[in-house]
Amino acid sequence: MPYAHRFDRRDGVRIGGGQLAGLVNATAEVPQLPEQRPRELRVDAAYRAWARNRGDVERLRELRAAVSECLPDGQQKHDRKDLTPA
Repeated sequence: MPYAHRFDRRDGVRIGGGQLAGLVNATAEVPQLPEQRPRELRVDAAYRAWARNRGDVERLRELRAAVSECLPDGQQKHDRKDLTPA
């Protein structure tokens, strides 16, 4: 048997029951992800893929590409030589 709840029309708070409950707008909008967030998720996924096998040079290249995509143009310099297997 379902419970019937009664709510005050003025403020939308449930009457009785001992616990606070209120009516909410069911059509609330989902906040959009900022522009940077998808890039951050790509870096996170690339890092986790590389961390599973740190010897995988291709995964490391993908991680560096994802990180470079997030950096401003002036900071994309690399300190080490290109990653090629020796």
